[in-house]
Amino acid sequence: MPAWPVFAGIDWGGENHQLCVVAPDGKRLLETRVSHDVAGLHQLDLHLNGFGRQVPIAIERSEGLLVEHLQATGHAVFPVSPRISARARERYKVAAVKDDRFDAFVLADTLRFDHAHWRPLSVPSPLLAEIKALTRDRDRLLETQQATESQLRMILEAYHPAPVRLFSSVDRQITLSFVTDYPTPANASRVKTTRMAGLALDP
Repeated sequence: MPAWPVFAGIDWGGENHQLCVVAPDGKRLLETRVSHDVAGLHQLDLHLNGFGRQVPIAIERSEGLLVEHLQATGHAVFPVSPRISARARERYKVAAVKDDRFDAFVLADTLRFDHAHWRPLSVPSPLLAEIKALTRDRDRLLETQQATESQLRMILEAYHPAPVRLFSSVDRQITLSFVTDYPTPANASRVKTTRMAGLALDP
């Protein structure tokens, strides 16, 4: 292991990340919060680059956009399991409530003590990194689609239940076409028998 000049810990969050950097003697050199977006990641780079081109960073994740970004910018990422993090927090104090600043400090300080026994996360090949990014984007699109479908179903159940009862799924093109052609219950009540027969035969 190299003689690291500093040690960092990041408390990961869905919208924001808390960063803490400590010196080899344990002194807190930086505590700040950055947003989980392009601007926030750029700000994170500026903070970390102030301590060198390669900073050892402890984080309770082994994958994801933040981890990939840190590795792509040359930093050594040390994934920490939640179980180890929980035990580490108990060495400092019993925290009854979530404290992002404290959690980030514990990760950084624990890395300072134990880095000789930990192994940094291996850097994936460019192809593997691209596959991971595509898979993550696909999962995000599926989550968005499912959430939108659920919202549409609830709205139709409340105001226009006919399409929900007629078709097996609200995300099918036939369902969307029906709602477009007959946007209200009054419109749907005037559907002709031939039209309904045609709908029944549609895939």
